[in-house]
Amino acid sequence: MRGINTALSIDDDKADTTTRRRNAAWRMLPLPCGHRDPLDCLASAGGPSTFGLTRLELYLEVQRRIRDGWQAWELEARFEGVAA
Repeated sequence: MRGINTALSIDDDKADTTTRRRNAAWRMLPLPCGHRDPLDCLASAGGPSTFGLTRLELYLEVQRRIRDGWQAWELEARFEGVAA
């Protein structure tokens, strides 16, 4: 007798739960932010952010983005007020 793959059933349950949540959210009126599911508000970008980094970490992150080819307007939009 073969064992049951419980990981598959856990993943299936998660997919079913997500599908049910999405379907229920579309039956609700939009929230003030425009989303229908409050979890979307938590997951969406709220604009410029320091990502909770220290000043040094933020500076290093900006330098990495410069090396990745980000332009000045992109840096300003994401890291408002941080000098490159």
